[in-house]
Amino acid sequence: MQAIFDREFRREKQLEVSKRLGDKSKPTDQSKKDKNKDKIAAQLEAKLEDITVKFFEQFPDIDEEAYRKE
Repeated sequence: MQAIFDREFRREKQLEVSKRLGDKSKPTDQSKKDKNKDKIAAQLEAKLEDITVKFFEQFPDIDEEAYRKE
């Protein structure tokens, strides 16, 4: 019975250590995710601007500046 308790105690201790080590690495992972999100956001902004320009090229009667101010 003592062997079971010892094994479980060591396992819990190992899980706690793994969790602490994992928590330390999260900030660097988060910074990578933020950089990726920024890059994706910039790409989406560029696509949106391209779509907007193409849209207003199809309809020359619409004033683009007046449309954006509303």
